[in-house]
Amino acid sequence: MKKLTYYISILGIASFSVLSSCDSNKEKTEEAESKLNQAASELAEAKMKAETDSAHLVSVEEWSLFKTETEAKIKAHEIRITYLKKSLKQSRSKGEKEMIEKIKELEEKNKSLKERMESYEKVQSDWVTFKREFAHDMDQLGSSLKDFTVPSK
Repeated sequence: MKKLTYYISILGIASFSVLSSCDSNKEKTEEAESKLNQAASELAEAKMKAETDSAHLVSVEEWSLFKTETEAKIKAHEIRITYLKKSLKQSRSKGEKEMIEKIKELEEKNKSLKERMESYEKVQSDWVTFKREFAHDMDQLGSSLKDFTVPSK
């Protein structure tokens, strides 16, 4: 009888240990999964932030190339504006005042683009947006200058 009581108590202690440890493992597993999910989301956020930051900043080489190309376009626009002014002085056609105003407007746009380029160099904010908008404005100015003609005598 003592042996039976002894075996029952050992069986009870063992089953209690097994059952209590199963609950603990379950809780530990849930906690570990929670931490893993949190770490995964933090990693995803950090990755996205790093990609966004790198997309918004310009590399030195890319900036140098963009600046050189843009300065060449601005210089070409200045030459075209000078040519239009000379042609207008020589032509003395009707609507000369309107044409002078249009040329001044184009000249101001060119100066404005040059200033935007210089100010971006100091600030360097959102590169992707700046590049897209600046290229659009440059193309518009280039088209305006290309389409502008001074009638001959």
